[in-house]
Formats: sequence, structure tokens, C-alpha cells
Amino acid sequence: VIELDSNLNFVRNFISTIPKIEKPFGVAIDKAGSLYVSDFKNDVVLKINNLNVVEKKIGFRGVGEGGLLGPKYLLIDDDSNLYVSDSGNKRINKYTTDGAILFSFGTEKNGDGRLASPNGLLYYDNKIYVCDRDLNRIVTFDKNGNFINSFGEDYLDKPYDITRDSLGRFLIL
Repeated sequence: VIELDSNLNFVRNFISTIPKIEKPFGVAIDKAGSLYVSDFKNDVVLKINNLNVVEKKIGFRGVGEGGLLGPKYLLIDDDSNLYVSDSGNKRINKYTTDGAILFSFGTEKNGDGRLASPNGLLYYDNKIYVCDRDLNRIVTFDKNGNFINSFGEDYLDKPYDITRDSLGRFLIL
């Protein structure tokens, strides 16, 4: 992870040698300035402090509670909770920024809140928006993981990431 200042000048590299980041995918930063990097290959999220020291490994390779298989996108909400799109387990894991698992969601067997391929995440207006590539839709949940609605099934083709602009429009990749 490379840090640039607001003028696009190089500031520093965040390099983790112990443990080594094999395949970085997602990145997020919390209010305290800690950096979170998902390591897709090692199935963990690393919390790195301002001194470039790994403070915490979040998650572990596995399917159980808090386990990860191919973590991708990261999101931190206004309550400082960390959300991880867990591609292999087809769910979203919600952790504290200290790494404690709170719960997972998107795992309904046949319900509207089922995720087939969770990817990009957006937090807006107390809602979590999840791109579901395989089902060609955006799925919306509340912060407790309860399904709210979905949209895009009729016009999206493999949505990968999502954001909103200053006019409130959704931009979907």
C-alpha cells in the first residue's frame, strides 16, 4: 500500500513483512488512522498502525464464525465496525476494529438476502450496499445484517464495486 499526500507526492509504503501480504485486495482506514488490508491469498485482514506495524490479524482461513476464504473489499462504518466481503464463504463478516467477530450476514439459503458473490461495499445512510456479481444486483442491509432490498437485476451485468457521488447518484462498476 502506497500513501500519497493531497498533492500526490509520495509519503511512504505500508509494507508488512511479518506476516507478509501475499495478495492484497481491499483497503480501508479507521478514524484513528489505522490501515486495514485484506490479504486474499492468506485469508486474513491485517490491521496496520501508523508506525507500519501489524497490530492485529483479523479472521482466519476457514468457514466457521469469523473465518475468511478470499476476503476482498473492506468497509468501516460510522460506529468503527469493519465489514469484509468474504467471497469464498459468500457472506459479509462484521468485526470490531480490534478483530472480534460480531456476526456474518448474506447467508440465507433461499431468501432475498442471500449473496452468491459478494464484492464491492458501500456504507451510506446507515445501510450497507453489497455488489453481488453472480446475481447481477446490489443488495442492501441494515447494520444488523437484516435484508432491506435489492436493485439492479434488470440492468446490471456483474456489478463489481459501488460508490455515491456528491449529488447522491450511485456509480456502479
